[in-house]
Amino acid sequence: MNSAGLVYGEGSSATIGNDEGNQFDTGSPSVGPGNEPVQSFICHLRANDLPECNMDAERIARTGLNATREAVLEVLNTAKLTTHQRRWGIQALIAAHALAAHDFYHDGEQGFVAWNGSILRLHDEKDALYAALRRDYGLARAASVLKGVGEHLYQVALEKGEDVSSLTLATFDETSNTSYLHNQGTKAMRIGPNGVDVRGNGADKKLFLPDPAGSPFDPGFPVTQPEGDPFVKYVLGGARFGGGALTHDQSVLLLRAWHLAPLMTSDGQPRPILALVGTRGSGKSTL
Repeated sequence: MNSAGLVYGEGSSATIGNDEGNQFDTGSPSVGPGNEPVQSFICHLRANDLPECNMDAERIARTGLNATREAVLEVLNTAKLTTHQRRWGIQALIAAHALAAHDFYHDGEQGFVAWNGSILRLHDEKDALYAALRRDYGLARAASVLKGVGEHLYQVALEKGEDVSSLTLATFDETSNTSYLHNQGTKAMRIGPNGVDVRGNGADKKLFLPDPAGSPFDPGFPVTQPEGDPFVKYVLGGARFGGGALTHDQSVLLLRAWHLAPLMTSDGQPRPILALVGTRGSGKSTL
């Protein structure tokens, strides 16, 4: 299991200072002998023993969200902690649990996390992240605390997340001769020489970022071992093409290639233009 660690800003040191007053409401500590991991975490936090704090945070994270949430509340309510100690403690607890519960990614410049079915851009989707932090960990609306946790998770993504290519809608992998089409949700269809299957978003080191205006969609046909040709059945709808320069089978092949072409080109490359020729009422608009 990866350690989330504590990230210090430029100019800060490994010893948590006491350079400002405590801005949190504190009360009597409620950590008893029955909650040894949390008790150990707070003792190490008071002693500024960050490596031990990280190990304690991982132990707490392994027991689940409720345990992490309770530990966060204990840090907020335990007396004799400085503001810095509280902030670092909250960051360590949340980062340890988030790494265990969610998938983190980065593309070398940006950090992302898959949180409850959504891909969050940690650098610019702060409102959605802050809402998730308040909901899952019981954090209040203290802007400085939320900002600190968000910045820490961004660093976690860059350091611990899976290295991926961040993409939109579709891409073509020339190495494997495979196209990928995002469903604007948690899935991507992989279209390759061996057929079509559904992959989770982020699989094969390809992370698709959803369009904010888009909605998840299903392919509308079985993507594994379909009966017959799904392109003919669901796209062409059994259409028959008239005689001319192309036979029916050649027309089907041309249309199939035209549909796949946008998935097999990169940005800046030309897309083929499809020209439908037919008499009025022959179904050009419907197709």
